[in-house]
Amino acid sequence: MDELRLHYRFLSWRRRIREIREVRAGRQERSRHILVDGDTLSYHGDSGEVGCYVAPRPLTRDNNYFEVSIVDSGVRGTIAVGLVPQSYSLEHQPGWLPDSVAYHADDGKLYSGRAKGRQFGTKCSSGDRIGCGIEPASFEVRTAQVFFTKNGERMTGRSSTAAAWGTPSAPAATRATSWAAASCSPATTAWTAKGTATTPATRPR
Repeated sequence: MDELRLHYRFLSWRRRIREIREVRAGRQERSRHILVDGDTLSYHGDSGEVGCYVAPRPLTRDNNYFEVSIVDSGVRGTIAVGLVPQSYSLEHQPGWLPDSVAYHADDGKLYSGRAKGRQFGTKCSSGDRIGCGIEPASFEVRTAQVFFTKNGERMTGRSSTAAAWGTPSAPAATRATSWAAASCSPATTAWTAKGTATTPATRPR
């Protein structure tokens, strides 16, 4: 029994060390076909290619929510906002690949680790704010509860990413690698990323 307890303690420490290394190694923003000008992100690339931006730091218990304000949704409004691993492929919209989850403004669907989404909320366009966060209590348990907002109001439903924290192969963003991400298509000209911290003034209802 003691050997089993010691084994689990060793695995826990090994996971924590890996998480710390991931955070320290990846503290820089990543983007592809996205022009970053202060807190404004705009598409800058060839037709037919996805533009993707990944924030420089992961979400934490104290900084568990962020919002994106859509300045111009373009013709199709294909904007996605969500959480991805820091090493996420910038050639794909958030939510399309394993270990990611995202709300897509053009169809109001939630995508969780695959290119087929399920209806989740209403569509968003120019002037709307899309928010994404992790429930604070999720940082203490093995299942991440991710939520999304539109114009400060919580959308119906919740994405329960049923996966163990710190498990790279699990179909969820892990605690050390829950990075804010946004993407758009060439038809979208610009959107503005607002502060990533949840404050009493911006906390979703």
